[in-house]
Amino acid sequence: MPHFMMDCYYRSSPTAQPVLRESQTIIAPAPMVAVEEAHRRAERLRPHYFEIRDLSRPDGLIYNSEVDQHGA
Repeated sequence: MPHFMMDCYYRSSPTAQPVLRESQTIIAPAPMVAVEEAHRRAERLRPHYFEIRDLSRPDGLIYNSEVDQHGA
């Protein structure tokens, strides 16, 4: 089953740039399932935004919640 990485970015203040503070592995059968799981986790973790990367692809990025966009 494919492995995806959820990178969580947080801000220390409203004017600060978001900083990567946490990464979590997601094992899912398809990219959209990984995105759905990341949204569930984000409800608990409360990052400013998160990105999902497919660890089997060289370019990797498949989703960015800040712009709600799918890569690929």
